[in-house]
Parts: sequence; structure tokens; C-alpha cells
Amino acid sequence: MEKPNSPLYLTTLKVIANILIRLWLVIGILMANSILDSFMYQGTDPTFSTIITPEMLEQLNPRQLETISAVQTANQVLEDSGLSNVSDFMINLAMTESNIGGDKEWGGSYSPFQIDPIGYEDIVSKGKAGEGKTLERASIVNELLQNMGYGENFNILDLSQDELREPMIGALLTRMKLGTIKEPIPTDLEGQADYWKKYWNTKAGKGTPEHFINQVQSYNISLGAKTYDDTPLENNKTPLDILMNFIKKPIAP
Repeated sequence: MEKPNSPLYLTTLKVIANILIRLWLVIGILMANSILDSFMYQGTDPTFSTIITPEMLEQLNPRQLETISAVQTANQVLEDSGLSNVSDFMINLAMTESNIGGDKEWGGSYSPFQIDPIGYEDIVSKGKAGEGKTLERASIVNELLQNMGYGENFNILDLSQDELREPMIGALLTRMKLGTIKEPIPTDLEGQADYWKKYWNTKAGKGTPEHFINQVQSYNISLGAKTYDDTPLENNKTPLDILMNFIKKPIAP
């Protein structure tokens, strides 16, 4: 356990305070039907973020709101371990896999992000072997969830099936899993769809990139959201300009 004045301890307290403030805002909006300007989480790239408006809150059920909050928390707490904020892609992933957690049945996989047993065991094996930063990130996650009341012996690398189904735990594991993939996550929708099929749904899955695109576009229309980059290239750009733009776009895993 970190000391009360340690940087990780203070970061954890800030994250918990952030969660409580957001929950308070959501409850206030739902109960009083008040109008706020926005309920936003912002990625590392200021041009790439998801904005949750009051109108969207009226359409989402508590499980879906919990999933969105969990995505933001996972990205925020793990940024200090060298991971960039990929909240938009994780929201798109949840849209595709479980209707942002709205589905009642998730089959044999876990959480709104549909982490399969093999995927979880891969995280566990990497953590126990000390591979990459998985063990360091597991320690950060453990301290966060212990301070959130999951128990002083909570261990993200030793979970029951019931624990694996929770949105908060699923979001943290999803960000950890994405952090082990070397290929950058694209910001454009078609690129994200191909990335999802290659690394998440895989050849064994029945999903298609077209399904990913349709789900995300459908939610973006109905909720008035913007969860991917659709900025067109300018016609007067040279091939070198296009190449440099492509290099800059992807978000590091």
C-alpha cells in the first residue's frame, strides 16, 4: 500500500473524486432533468474526444453510463504508466460488442468489452512473467480498486468469473490488453473496424468490420456522438503531406 503522500496514492484519490463528481452529475441530471452544456471526456489529442450530452444521458441506461464512466477511468489511471487515452476506440468497441453494456447476455466472454477467457489468461501470464509493463499496470489497477472498496487482497490477475463481468474491471483489463498490442490504434472508423477484427474479434469470431462500422455509425447518429475521426484529406495535399498526416494520426497503444 502506497503512503498517503505518494504520487500514486494522490492520483488514485483524484480519480476516485473524479468518479464521484461524475456520478453526482449524472444523478442530478436524471432526477432533475436539468440541462448541462456537456458531459465530456477528452483524449490526449484535443481533436479526438467523445462528448456525452444531456440528451444522450436520457437515452442510455445505468449500465451503459457505468460502462462509459469505466472507460474514462481506465484510460485516466493508466496514462501514468505510458498508455495514451483511447477512450473513443473503447467506446466503439463496447458499442459493437454489447451495445455499450446494454446487452443482458454476453455469452462466454466477460464484461461489456467481451474479453474472452483466452485474452484474460494472456494478461495473467504476461503479468506473472513480468513481461513488458503488464505487472506494473496490474499493480496500479489493484491499488485503485482496493481503494474503491474491492477488498485489500483484490488482484486483477486472479479474478472470479463474476468479477470479470463488471464494467469497471472489464475496462481496466481492456486497456491493459490493448497496451500489449504493438500496432497503433487508428483514429478513422474503417481502420478501427479492421483493427478490432484483427486483434479483438479475430478469425475465430463471427463479427465483421462492416458490423463494427454499422454499430458505431448507428450510435453516433442516435446519440449525436462523435467517437471517431472523419476529417477528410484536403485535395491540394501532396503525397508527402498525405503520408505525414497518416503517420501522425494513429494513437500509440
